[in-house]
Amino acid sequence: MPRPQFSRSQFALWKKLQLGMGPRNPEELVEALEKAGRFGCWISDTAREMLRNPKFTITERPTETGLVRVSADALALDDDISFRSVVERAESFGLILCPAEAGPQLLLQHCERPAGDVLHIAMAPIEDARGYPLIFVLNGNVGLASSGGRPNNAYSRRDTFVFAARAAE
Repeated sequence: MPRPQFSRSQFALWKKLQLGMGPRNPEELVEALEKAGRFGCWISDTAREMLRNPKFTITERPTETGLVRVSADALALDDDISFRSVVERAESFGLILCPAEAGPQLLLQHCERPAGDVLHIAMAPIEDARGYPLIFVLNGNVGLASSGGRPNNAYSRRDTFVFAARAAE
């Protein structure tokens, strides 16, 4: 069966995200996540470690970022689906990496996603204490976790990624 061909219209703006508003530091962000929604958000140990990493920053000036949701399958990738191939393919169509803040902020600002709706945040990886690069992963409206962000980390066709839309020039 032939692979689907990419169409720019497939990747319409999915959500708008306000960055640089609300929590001003990682500690406030964790507190806001833990109080979010009806039961608060679960944060994995590795996600907490990422939030404490000096490479994790919160935007200083309020800004709006458009997000695009795309599956590895929609990118029409071959069978070898690595983090690198997902990012390179998406970038070739004008999508860009999200700031790391987008992961936790997406949980805070758009918590209406159903449980089981797993989203990998396409971002510059943040290393854990062992030097392993990680990206944020959202599990529905209940959890902030992490996934491998090495260039050769494997993903499946069903995995869904969130990229930032390039700002209109």
